[in-house]
Amino acid sequence: MFRFKQFSVNDDLCAMKVGTDGVTLGAWAQCAAAQNILDIGSGSGLIALMLAQRNSTAHITAIDIDAAATEQSRINFAASPWSERLTTINNDVTRWSCNEFFDLIVCNPPYFINSLQAPDPQRSIARHSDTLTLASLMAFSSKNLTDNGLLSIITPFQSRQDIILAAAQHNLHIARQAFLFTTPHSKVPKRLLTELTKNQSVMTTEQLIIGSPEYQQLTTDFYL
Repeated sequence: MFRFKQFSVNDDLCAMKVGTDGVTLGAWAQCAAAQNILDIGSGSGLIALMLAQRNSTAHITAIDIDAAATEQSRINFAASPWSERLTTINNDVTRWSCNEFFDLIVCNPPYFINSLQAPDPQRSIARHSDTLTLASLMAFSSKNLTDNGLLSIITPFQSRQDIILAAAQHNLHIARQAFLFTTPHSKVPKRLLTELTKNQSVMTTEQLIIGSPEYQQLTTDFYL
């Protein structure tokens, strides 16, 4: 069990465990103005719980293709202070007949493209982009975001050009990015945080170093 300041997360049923990627995205995504939020590939429900803590009125839906992960998030949501605002769905978002519109969509997507498949099928689905590509994520978001809605994702830094291409294909625009470094001495970012919108705007770029004062400030409301 992972204990945060206002909630706890079990991840024993999940293929992908609680990690820095999820915590960073949950703290970085802009959610203050959102009333209807969707967490795609929610796993343990960590990001959804963080957003529920940060926004006291938003309703948050967590969808995952894996039934065990959906059950895990249901258990974690029920034990949280915000259970009445958190909903779980077991479905493949690329096949989900959704007529709702969201002010914020967040996703810590599978990204081991062209890598060896994990021997555990559940872990393989969670880790690989065979079931959720950047293009399919952008297509869903373009259709289901409100006019001023945001899509916030975290990916390997190497996915930067793929994000640009997929966004252009689906009429989304990059509004904000953050380069996430593991140490002050890292020459290449490990992760890329990207915020996209339907509206064209001037893109802002920032740098985050895990463990730095700026990173600690970003996550201070969560880590014990």
